[in-house]
Amino acid sequence: AKAEVNKSQLQTCIDTLNDNYLQAAINFSKHAPNTTQKINFILPINEPYAEIYKKLRRDRRYDATKIQLDFEECTSVEEFVEFFTTSSKNIIEDATINVESFVRVIKESMQQGKGVLFVAKKDNEWLSAVFLTDFAGRLSLILSTTSQKGYNERANTFLLIEVFKRFAEKRAIFDFEGSEIPGVKEYYQSFKPLEEYYYIYEKQNKWISKIKNLMGK
Repeated sequence: AKAEVNKSQLQTCIDTLNDNYLQAAINFSKHAPNTTQKINFILPINEPYAEIYKKLRRDRRYDATKIQLDFEECTSVEEFVEFFTTSSKNIIEDATINVESFVRVIKESMQQGKGVLFVAKKDNEWLSAVFLTDFAGRLSLILSTTSQKGYNERANTFLLIEVFKRFAEKRAIFDFEGSEIPGVKEYYQSFKPLEEYYYIYEKQNKWISKIKNLMGK
């Protein structure tokens, strides 16, 4: 039987963070004191692709039949990262993303057989790419990046739909790792996913935050 975590255990976890760390952030699947509710989007894919297709929004069904690009699995982390750092340069700079940490996570996940990279191309040019973790029947969208030309070609939509085709009936859930950024949220909702809620607890040390702000981090 699956073990259930009660509120007392959740509070113990939070107390441990407060006692031992200056800053911390942790997600829970259940509500706990002083947590903030967040929304996530998941798409069941444990059925034939034809059934998944019928549930997509009308414009996504149109895209699924009209966008013609090349879909490939990528084995080179270096190629993926090079494309990511080029196509998402502004986002990386604005969010002060630590690319090296991403590289370590991707490499370790792939070495453990728990990560996979896919790319959409046209005339051998990279247009969009995604990094997914593959664990316990759940594909999770960890990183997605698209070039300007890729946006014009709707390459990311093509890529996600091809992933649905490949893993239909082979996995239970496609997890969009839901975003609260309005444009991204609306885009994910166009695939008609289910809503899943989680709760985040964050401890922020005001002095560390001030120092980070002064250093531009």
